Amino acid sequence: MRAVAGIASLVVTVGAIAWTLMHRDGADDPRPPDAFLDAEVSLGDPELTPSCYTLHVVLTQHVAFMQSATTSWREDSPGSWVFRIERLENVGSGPVSVWSELTLEQRSAVVAPVAFREWQPAAGDEQPAPTEEGLVEYFAGWISDAELRPAAKLARCRKS
Repeated sequence: MRAVAGIASLVVTVGAIAWTLMHRDGADDPRPPDAFLDAEVSLGDPELTPSCYTLHVVLTQHVAFMQSATTSWREDSPGSWVFRIERLENVGSGPVSVWSELTLEQRSAVVAPVAFREWQPAAGDEQPAPTEEGLVEYFAGWISDAELRPAAKLARCRKS
């Protein structure tokens, strides 16, 4: 009887490991290197004004309270990454996917947002091209999420 119980537990364990390996939920998705995520992000202006927050903190604070949001990364070119947020919104005919993409590049000591684009159901089926117009104002909302909620500032920016 003990042999049957041992075999049964072995089968369950092997099955659980196999399922985990096959369904890792994004474990193989592309992602920037940690050095990119841990770099200070600029405010999005041409002068590359530092924000006092790492890119990881800004992204986490911005997405933290979005309901039904998923995020993904794709490498645009070496040193340039596109961060995508997709969420569902209920409109008259039912849920619709709404998304925004932010292109970020490593520039000297900071990571700088260089372009963004958004798509909403009212925009039609046409995909917008990435733009720099309004980038500072657009990204200011992301920075303010880090400022309004308790977020870790870089050590040099903390008051003594």
